[in-house]
Amino acid sequence: YGHGPDPVISGLSPITSWYSPAADIYEAVIPGARGMINCVIINGKLQAVGRFPKVTAENGGYLNFESHSGDSLITDTQLQAEPDWSGGEIVIRKNHWILDRTHIISHQGNSIKFKPVTVFYKLVDRSGYFIQNHPACLTQDGDWCYDGVSKKIRLRYSSKPPEVKVSTLDNLLIINSNNYIKVLNLAFEGANQKGITATGGSSIVIENCKINFTGIFGVQLRVSGTAEFNNNSISNCLNNAFSLSAHGSGTSSVRNNIITNTGLIAGMSGSGDGNC
Repeated sequence: YGHGPDPVISGLSPITSWYSPAADIYEAVIPGARGMINCVIINGKLQAVGRFPKVTAENGGYLNFESHSGDSLITDTQLQAEPDWSGGEIVIRKNHWILDRTHIISHQGNSIKFKPVTVFYKLVDRSGYFIQNHPACLTQDGDWCYDGVSKKIRLRYSSKPPEVKVSTLDNLLIINSNNYIKVLNLAFEGANQKGITATGGSSIVIENCKINFTGIFGVQLRVSGTAEFNNNSISNCLNNAFSLSAHGSGTSSVRNNIITNTGLIAGMSGSGDGNC
């Protein structure tokens, strides 16, 4: 309250202790990190996870597989046996609006086995795919990967890493089954999942707030009555900026909000419909 910049509710934690196990590679353990880190901020900018091929490569950075087996194995005759991509992630473009992201179980020869994605869309031969979140993807400055078991982040940098912050809180403001709540003139940054989330409740008012750097939703409102979301800004959300589901009598409003830079990094959103 009072004068000056808006108060900031932040889920970002700075990384200050790096060690270098190899040339141009830095590692750090993040004790408070979640099983998956979505937001990595380098010098104030959202940084994509390391991937292969890069987005600047041929075919827009996508490989193509010739055949598949079930919902969990693809074979690409052009894929090399090394490096072994086990433990990384595969992102498959099943059609023009679906990017399914899942964990790689094993890589043998030119075949990759992965955890099935429980969504409606099936694998289709010749679909595009790429690999990410694996140490072998760290080929240019800023590339990173994260191991959710060891809570260790690995970063590629040709010099000492600059300012690096990572999201270590899933949700910054949770409003559950509460009524007549007003959220005014606050800034939220660095939610690993959601900046503001409300489930149930009614007469929820969010005004003149700034939501920046969120992993899944900038704001998700699922209220049993009404909500007002006016004169806010949402920027740099990896998946979906805003969602409102309001039930019951009364009128909700969404007015004069500015949304920028949503879902711009392929492979860092949710799988299936309604994402990114």
